[in-house]
Amino acid sequence: MAPVLLHNDLDNNFDIGEIQYMEIYNNNAYLSLPDEGKIVRVSLLEDNAPMVDVVTGLSLPTGLQIVGNELYFLQEANDALQFNTGKLCKIDVTQTSPAVTVLHSTLQFPQRLKMNGTTAYIIEAHPVLVNGNFQVEHMELSVVVGSTKTVLHNNFEYVDDIDYYNNKIYLINWNSNISLSNIQTVDVSTNTPNTPQVFWTDTTGFSPYNLTISGAKMYLNTDSVPAVIRQLDMLNPSATLVTVASPFGFNGNTAYVNDMVMAPGNILYAMGRSYVSSQNATNYLLYKADLSSLGSDQFELSKGIIAFPNPATDSFSIEGYEAEKDFAIYSLDGKEVMRGRYPGSINVATFSAGIYLVKLDNGGTVKLQKN
Repeated sequence: MAPVLLHNDLDNNFDIGEIQYMEIYNNNAYLSLPDEGKIVRVSLLEDNAPMVDVVTGLSLPTGLQIVGNELYFLQEANDALQFNTGKLCKIDVTQTSPAVTVLHSTLQFPQRLKMNGTTAYIIEAHPVLVNGNFQVEHMELSVVVGSTKTVLHNNFEYVDDIDYYNNKIYLINWNSNISLSNIQTVDVSTNTPNTPQVFWTDTTGFSPYNLTISGAKMYLNTDSVPAVIRQLDMLNPSATLVTVASPFGFNGNTAYVNDMVMAPGNILYAMGRSYVSSQNATNYLLYKADLSSLGSDQFELSKGIIAFPNPATDSFSIEGYEAEKDFAIYSLDGKEVMRGRYPGSINVATFSAGIYLVKLDNGGTVKLQKN
């Protein structure tokens, strides 16, 4: 599916620095601008809407998370020598000039945040001085409940992103020994230290950078160009990743995806960046991809009519549908890829991997996954 470009100039004609993290609330995208020390919002109801300051005077704000009408975020120390001064904070986004409430103030260079209710899961970085430069030695996962912080695991190499699902934290961990990422889980049912388990290993060089979970589906994007977002079936993590959103770009420039958020209704928002060589600068972009047709784990969209096997590799049949009836198959971008009379089995061996909708003569629709 080709994402829709909502904003092609988030950086106001290269006038601001990096835009790092995003969260969605009440038809607004909230963005962290660490170089500017502020959080802003942009309306999703109009194209190229202007930025509006939400809170300013912050120290490297990162890791935005909405819970109810409160926006939780992290602040890093501006000086790498200021150890254990990172903060977990929140504001009420319904207020015109929200006051910052500091919930915890002894974090070690906090990087990523995931809220489960009012419980905060935080990735912290531990730097060391190497040849006059600070490098990340390792990262740890901590949980903050009230004012108490507990370290759950302290030996991740480099964590790119985290999410919460079914009493577990899922995280992307980079492994420099094999130059690939894997996704690990940490059991947080009791919020006590435990050993991470490998959930999925990247064997293709996809190199996921962000993850977001909706239902039993995990959405991953790669920090490379051309950017692509793929879906991982969490009930069958060995299955082939399915591409659900691509391409990203603007004015002939391909784009990376910096961050992505799944909003209600399986609407995916992605904030991207592209390098504009003529300006020697980075252009920040905002996209929307409607993945609602992928939102169900049940492939039977019409009662009593089921495609099998599903997923299919070579061919599939439609249980409950008469032979010689008309059918048509469409890709998720609406393009018709096959039409004919149902012969009892449909050959899809030459189809690209992905999700397809099979429209039937009786008005029914069946969703098919091609591996």
